[in-house]
Amino acid sequence: MYENQTNSDGDKGPGAEAVARVVDAANQHPDEGPTEELITAINELVAQDKHLDANTYRALSESIKQIRSPMSAGFVAVWLGATVENGADPHVPLPHVLEYLYNLIATIQTPKDDEPDDAVPEPGELVQQALDHLGQALVAMLIRCPDAIRELIRREQAVSELERVEHLASGPKWILALLRQRSGELLVLHGVEGVGVRVKYENIENCFHLFTLLQGLLQRVMPGAKTQSTTMYKIARGELVGQVHDSAWWHYGRAGVPKADFVGMVFGEPTLDSIDEVDGQQVLLLWPPIIADRSWNSGFFQPIIDARKPNVELLEKLSPDEVKRWRERLGLPAAKARPWWRFWS
Repeated sequence: MYENQTNSDGDKGPGAEAVARVVDAANQHPDEGPTEELITAINELVAQDKHLDANTYRALSESIKQIRSPMSAGFVAVWLGATVENGADPHVPLPHVLEYLYNLIATIQTPKDDEPDDAVPEPGELVQQALDHLGQALVAMLIRCPDAIRELIRREQAVSELERVEHLASGPKWILALLRQRSGELLVLHGVEGVGVRVKYENIENCFHLFTLLQGLLQRVMPGAKTQSTTMYKIARGELVGQVHDSAWWHYGRAGVPKADFVGMVFGEPTLDSIDEVDGQQVLLLWPPIIADRSWNSGFFQPIIDARKPNVELLEKLSPDEVKRWRERLGLPAAKARPWWRFWS
């Protein structure tokens, strides 16, 4: 769909004038959203160049910095995001859209830590919508650029800027959700009884979300499990939308603390990077609860990114020998013998 063509006279291809018209249309009403003129200009660009050549695609990507209306820039960014979803190279528009987003964020004032929430006015509705559109486009590009995600995570100041405006619009939340998601394998051991499993997790943003998904996965496997509603599990997996509350069936403990202790609690808000790693393997301990009602709501499951939905999968149940070896490695007490009437479970 995207062809590499250059005119012999050195210009930027047959779409250069059409790209200029897109920018002109976007700047006719800089304080408004996407106008009919802008929509028409983009439609004409597509109609003129059905096989959008690489130079035109690059020119349109670069031109976003010339657009004075954030809402119109967001509209063009969404269009570029759609081209990426249809097979275009995400690396071409990504840096330009990302730069526009950060330049826009730099214009937004937020209260300092010692100021009340109303110390500065919130940005207007068009700016908030622009943040959403830019975020939507960037998610489409970033999920196809794993290296760019890793690079953005390393840019602490850039992440801080997103966090500063996270409460104002969904766009920054979507990007941060993508940056906070983790995938990997996890060894889960019961702290008292000799039961252990290995699970695979994908696209999970925080430990509360993991706890809910684990409880749904292990309800017939792990001692102390209860029964989770189908609705809860589907909401946590992004298959349904709804508001629910969940509570801990176990005390979720760190591998480095061989007893049920508050000091060794795995907290729910952080990313899954907070789970201890032992010999290259993340390990989570499940103990009988030590807090009467540790609970959280489905706000910790959000936002769900459709292209990267969260999931957990049971890979294997550990053999008694494997459980014993891991318990000795972690300094856990000898496993409590299970009553004969529970051997079946």
